[in-house]
Amino acid sequence: MNNGGCSHLCLLSPSKPGYVCACPIGTMLMEGSNTTCYDTPQTMQRTISRSRLDGSEQSVVIHSGGMPDSIAIDALARNIYWTDPITDTINIARLDGTSKKVIIHEDLYDPRAIALHPTAGWNVLV
Repeated sequence: MNNGGCSHLCLLSPSKPGYVCACPIGTMLMEGSNTTCYDTPQTMQRTISRSRLDGSEQSVVIHSGGMPDSIAIDALARNIYWTDPITDTINIARLDGTSKKVIIHEDLYDPRAIALHPTAGWNVLV
């Protein structure tokens, strides 16, 4: 197998040819290439973006002052939560990026993961 010609990750896609190439976290496809990832991490964006499943219609939802790391979605309340190890915060916003707010900012050091239990109204940090 040749991994679909992808240098790193080959993911199923509903559009032809049935797959898209993707890169590990922190790296991205080289400019002008749909198959080859950079070998080292690139300058990280300080944003959270969204797109369709096929990668089209990409748009920035959240502009962050730090570096968004872990993300959790509360589909019931239509909120997005994210950790930020640069600012040592847990943040919340509506899925459209409005009403952005820091919800936890004290006694955190390098928060890296978050999980939600929407029906119980809890979020859990790891």
